This record gives sequence, C-alpha cells and structure tokens, in this order.
Amino acid sequence: MNGSLQTSKQLAIYSILKIDRLFFEFMKEVYKEKLLLKDFIITDKDFNVFFRRKAEQSEQIAEWKDYTFYKLKQVYKRVLCEAGFIKNSKKEVEILPQIMEEEVVQHLKNIGDTPYLEVMLGEI
Repeated sequence: MNGSLQTSKQLAIYSILKIDRLFFEFMKEVYKEKLLLKDFIITDKDFNVFFRRKAEQSEQIAEWKDYTFYKLKQVYKRVLCEAGFIKNSKKEVEILPQIMEEEVVQHLKNIGDTPYLEVMLGEI
C-alpha cells in the first residue's frame, strides 16, 4: 500500500495494538471510550484509574512499582503524540480523532482485525 505519512503512523499504532495487550486495553477502555463519549480530553486521573483497575485484575501488574506506571504513561503519551493520535500538554491529553484511508479500513476488516480498527477510530 502506498499511503500518506499519517497512514504509516496509524499502521504503526495498529502494529503495537496487535502485540501489546495492555496498550490495546488502554486504547479500548480509555481512548475509544472517550471518543465515543465525545470527551476529547484524557487526564492523568484517567491514566491512573486505568492502571489501578489493571492492578486489581492482575497480580503481576499489582506487583509493579509506581515508577513503572509513570514510565508507561510517559511512553503511551509519547507514542500516541508522535503518531498524531493525541496532542499532549502538561496535565491533559487532547484526542485527535483519526480518519483512515478506505483501502486500509477495508483491508483490516477483510483480515478480521476490526477490533483494532474500532479502537483506533472510536467506533462500535
């Protein structure tokens, strides 16, 4: 596929979603939900609540130190910002809704990766 720089960035996020379950869950439970609610701001509290819930659900995550969650939050923000999915400021993150090339959308649907598409686009 020959596409734009933004398409390349979207496909990079798609690749991360496919291999990183925690990142996928963040995108599904926080990013997508915010998009669906038309609430385009992700606060530090949203990150903290997400990680706290994951710690309650997983003994392994519950053992992580606060610094680990701090670094994950930093990395998630940086990756999403560099991919054009968010605009980052000190205390909050503004979600930038995505428009994806129809050819890419159809390809992801055809290969059965609709859940990843829905997370990136905020669709049901």
